[in-house]
This record gives sequence, structure tokens and C-alpha cells, in this order.
Amino acid sequence: MSIRMAVPVDIPTLKDIAVRAYEPYIERMGQEPAPMRPDFAGHIADDTVFVWDDGGVRAYAVIVIGEGEPLLENIAVDPKAQGEKLGSKLLNHVEMLLRQKGFGVVTLYTNVHMTENIAWYTRAGFAETRRGMQDGFERVFFRKEL
Repeated sequence: MSIRMAVPVDIPTLKDIAVRAYEPYIERMGQEPAPMRPDFAGHIADDTVFVWDDGGVRAYAVIVIGEGEPLLENIAVDPKAQGEKLGSKLLNHVEMLLRQKGFGVVTLYTNVHMTENIAWYTRAGFAETRRGMQDGFERVFFRKEL
């Protein structure tokens, strides 16, 4: 097992994981979830993208560090690997990296209809800060002290 930085050759696998991980939410949301088709090439070039690779990429995390607080833009696990705690392991890695870079918090948002994600982030220590519409989606915003 290893967590490593994503490279362009990973993009087809990342896209496949994103589609399969977020597909179940389409009916519940009435539209395709925003993280279902991210710009992985742009994220690999401009942001931080980690992958869980144990002979094949099975999960990823995208972190955007801009002007303000770092944003966990997306974290997804191949549905075939769910239950193996890969998301939690990646999240721990992201938090460790952000602490090393001197950040004291991390933020994220998810869709109000993604109740499993809301529960997972809450169990991981994130606190809900607000809810609201953004880019045509009903979002729940979270923040975690590192």
C-alpha cells in the first residue's frame, strides 16, 4: 500500500472512480453531483491530488490550497474498496500534510442529499458551519480544526 501524488496517467482511473462513487446520488439529487466529473488534469497541475495505490489506484483526495483556508475539494473511494477505511486513511494523510504546511484548519462541502457523507465527515471530527445554495447545489459546509 502507498499513498502517492497523482500523475496524469492516473486520470482515466480517477474519472472512473468518481463516476462510480457518485453515480448512486443522481436519483436522490435529481442531477449529476458536481464531484462526478472534476478536472483532474487541472487539479494534478495546480492542486494536490493524493491516490491510494496498492497495485492499482482505489481512492483519491483533492486538496485546493488557495488564498484562504485549504479545501478538501473531493475524496472518493472505488465502491469495490468501500469498507476498507481507505477514505479515512487518505483523510488522515491530508490532515498530516496540512499540519506540516502550517495550516490549522481544513474545510469542505458536500451535498445536503449525501447524508452518508455528512455522517462520515461528522464522525471524522468536522463541524457543520452552514448550509446554502452554491452553483445550483444544496450544500453543507464543514470545517475541522487540525
